Amino acid sequence: MEITPEGRIFAEADIATRKALFRRAALKNVLLFQQIESALWAKADHTIPLELFRDLLDEHYPENEVERQLETALHWGRDCELFTYDSGNQRLQLILHPEEKTDQERESAALENKSSEVKSS
Repeated sequence: MEITPEGRIFAEADIATRKALFRRAALKNVLLFQQIESALWAKADHTIPLELFRDLLDEHYPENEVERQLETALHWGRDCELFTYDSGNQRLQLILHPEEKTDQERESAALENKSSEVKSS
């Protein structure tokens, strides 16, 4: 067994860095996390009801699988500080990480740069 360079970085990192690394990997590789993040960014208050994803998953999976996937997503999402979850009103809220740019923010910045390049030409 051999540890990858990414695995070594993760293993040697502090807790905050591990959370950030896990968050980035989850957002890169897990469709449900991508959908959650996208929906949270789309709302002005960065909150959404969990029921939205229950309905989405319910179209493709049996009820017990829907609950298993949501439970896993809630645990992982909170652990890596992607979002918080209020069980009282069953809403997710995005945790903003100003030091990390999201894909949406990078795309917006790229569009702004292209726009200013066109104007200056």
